[in-house]
Amino acid sequence: MTPLKTGNPHSEEDNTERMKTAVQRRRSASTAISKALSKSRSQNRDVPDLSRNSRLIQAFGSHTSSFVMEECVHLTTGLHTQERHLLLFTDTLIIAKTKSSSSLKLKQRVRLCEMWLASCLEEVADRKLNSKASFVIGWPTTNCVVTLSSSEVMEKWLSALQWHIAKSKVDENPHKITTKMMMLGFGNSISSTNVQVCNNDTAEKVIQTTVQQLGIPGSPTDYHLWVISGKEEVLCPLIGHEHPFSIIMNSLRDAVDQSYLANSNIVSPDGTLYLDQLPKGHHAQFILRRKPTVHGHIRAGCLRSEARSQPKSAEELWQVL
Repeated sequence: MTPLKTGNPHSEEDNTERMKTAVQRRRSASTAISKALSKSRSQNRDVPDLSRNSRLIQAFGSHTSSFVMEECVHLTTGLHTQERHLLLFTDTLIIAKTKSSSSLKLKQRVRLCEMWLASCLEEVADRKLNSKASFVIGWPTTNCVVTLSSSEVMEKWLSALQWHIAKSKVDENPHKITTKMMMLGFGNSISSTNVQVCNNDTAEKVIQTTVQQLGIPGSPTDYHLWVISGKEEVLCPLIGHEHPFSIIMNSLRDAVDQSYLANSNIVSPDGTLYLDQLPKGHHAQFILRRKPTVHGHIRAGCLRSEARSQPKSAEELWQVL
């Protein structure tokens, strides 16, 4: 005896159609961003054509720099993506927002000597991005993923930024800093050592040097570096590719007179700046802490999440670490 079918005879067809519709709607973020960036300026009246507007370019430049290139991009941090305009000068990167077809609003002016580049997209963004057209840019104390219209444009921008950043760091003076690194151990015990940091040293390199000088157990990869900004009393975790020197100098440039930094008693003949010669409270403080573990394993996901989160107040230092 054939069982009686009580279901809707069209249910399978309906389910199939619904699944097709759902799949069509699930365009990845990387595809959507790439398509948006691929639109020509002629299709978007609100994007200024800077190639024909030298006056607009000059408004963001200075008498000490020359214009290099510009591009419309997407910047992503966590799940948040914004369309922005990048203008590269020989000493500065301008990040602007489109206001109209003839104007841009300045969002960020970054000194190239304070910038860093990386490829750790997953450490900075919580969404899928086109890895062939994206890379990480950062400055004190921000990281974001920049996504361009194609891999060719990405390579062009990456090469240009690498060259001009390197040039800016070569010309930088001072180019070395001696700063105190604090190690927060078990039971909130504190030890410290003075570490010389060069302007192209990464946080990972500084961790390695600090661990060696303090003679503490474990590998440098077992430790995590945090910074308390000299500008704001906030606690910010570093992923590892950032430049601690740039973070320190960013605080000093805005807080200390540049002529004071040039004093022979402050900067040694070899270009080393000794922070203990400066007034307290003007520079960043770095805290080294062993990475938290669960059942003996490093919680890398937790650390990545913390490194993308908003900085915490310095008062929460002991609770967080």
